[in-house]
Amino acid sequence: MFAVTRAPDLYEGFNRGHVEAVWITQVSGGIPPTALHLLQDSILQFVQRNPGSVVVIDSVEYLLLYNDFRTVFKFLVNVKDYLMAFNATLMVFVDDAVISPREKSFLLKEFEPL
Repeated sequence: MFAVTRAPDLYEGFNRGHVEAVWITQVSGGIPPTALHLLQDSILQFVQRNPGSVVVIDSVEYLLLYNDFRTVFKFLVNVKDYLMAFNATLMVFVDDAVISPREKSFLLKEFEPL
């Protein structure tokens, strides 16, 4: 599993041999929320090494603080399409309260709710 998160410690309880977490932050040691290309590269490299894996993005709200919805949506769709080629799964967690009904509609057309 590959986690894109604001809380990398959350994933410490998982088997670390099979879990990688990337910290989305402005602080050194993580990936800045505006560097979506670096984030995408990290995800794609992981999936190439681990076909059939799961990628979790639990920090969409934070990405939206630094990028507009259109940019974040394109990033998510690009990642999803690439993961499909490697039989990998993308799980995206979004709080309905931080997006508009229109934005929610876009997300629901691309991502199946759990």
